[in-house]
Amino acid sequence: VLVVPALTGLGAPYWDAEARGAIFGLTRDTNIADITKATLESIIFLSKDLLEAMKKDNANFNSLMVDGGMVVNNWFCQQLSNILEVQVLRPKIIETTSLGAGYLAGLHAGVFENIDSLKTYKQIDETFNPLKESNKYKEWKRAVEKVLT
Repeated sequence: VLVVPALTGLGAPYWDAEARGAIFGLTRDTNIADITKATLESIIFLSKDLLEAMKKDNANFNSLMVDGGMVVNNWFCQQLSNILEVQVLRPKIIETTSLGAGYLAGLHAGVFENIDSLKTYKQIDETFNPLKESNKYKEWKRAVEKVLT
C-alpha cells in the first residue's frame, strides 16, 4: 500500500496545487494498519524528496535532528534513517519550537550569556543509523507521478 498525501495539493518540492491525494495498492486484505504504515512512510518519502532537493542546492549533511510528536515512534525514526540514508538524532526534549522560544526569552532576559552557551543544553535521547535500503521509495515516486497534474 502506498499513500500520496496531497489533500490540498503537493507542496515542496513539487509545488502542484492541483495534485490530489491517493492510496495505491488496496486489496480486500488491506487493513487500517497497512494504511497507517503507508501514511507514515509517505511522510518519510516526502522528507527524502526535500533532502534530495536540498542536495541539488549543494546542501551537505550526514545527520538530521528531528523533533515533534511523531519522533517518539522508534519505527518512524529508524525508517527515516534508512530511507534518507543519514543518521537521525532525536533530542531528549522533542518540542524544540517551544524550547527555542524559551531559549530566546532567556537570552533576552540575560539568563544565558550568548547563543553559543546554549549548545551545552543540547542532549540527544537516541541516535538512529541507516540499516538497509528499501525499494519502496522508488515505488512511491511512481505513485507521485500519477497524482501530479
